[in-house]
Amino acid sequence: MFIPALNAKVYPFYSVFHPIANYYQLLHDYMIQQETNFRGVRRILDLGSGSGAFSYVAHNFMKNLNVDHRIFCSDINPAALECIAYNIDKLFPGDSRYFTTVLADGFPTDIPGDTNEKFDVIISNPPHIPSPLPPSTPLEAASYSQHGQFLENTLRDLHLHLQPDGKLLLFYTDLAAKVRLEPTDHVEILAERFNLKITAVHRVLRGKSSIPPVDLYEQVAFYKDNHTLSL
Repeated sequence: MFIPALNAKVYPFYSVFHPIANYYQLLHDYMIQQETNFRGVRRILDLGSGSGAFSYVAHNFMKNLNVDHRIFCSDINPAALECIAYNIDKLFPGDSRYFTTVLADGFPTDIPGDTNEKFDVIISNPPHIPSPLPPSTPLEAASYSQHGQFLENTLRDLHLHLQPDGKLLLFYTDLAAKVRLEPTDHVEILAERFNLKITAVHRVLRGKSSIPPVDLYEQVAFYKDNHTLSL
């Protein structure tokens, strides 16, 4: 998968989730816009890293700023951590010291060699489809969350893991709202519940399909057309 922000390819492993191109390009553009603020960033968490694309874009940007930093990649899928290690070696030879990978379902705790569990920036592209049942495979876990608990737990516990002046960069599709699985202002409702302030919302529109969905998997394919970076 070619990433223009890196001018390089990322190689997702089998069973490892990789975000759509709009997302990591949006992250790249946001970091450029906020360059002054990112000069003060030292610790970045990529929560639910998948293939690690967000981490690579963030590291490349921070390195070009000549800012000393650490990036923590957490995922519930062991294959994702192997994928990240492989791509770091290919994309950034000799830079593994900037990265820490952690096997975790949600926020990582007890990070080896690290006693500070708070971060300046947290990046998250959480599962976006609430489901009555838990996901049965690691790849399903990247898109489906039982009763939408992953996002809710993330926002509920954010204050425990984010520095007082830190930011969460949340990449979230309105797919579930389009198929009436959650309200259109779902993120805003959760933010208000957990006393979080949304400082900016950036929307990315994609082409729409006129073909009606038949089941949930087809709905995923047909209705991914509005994506948000918020908080």
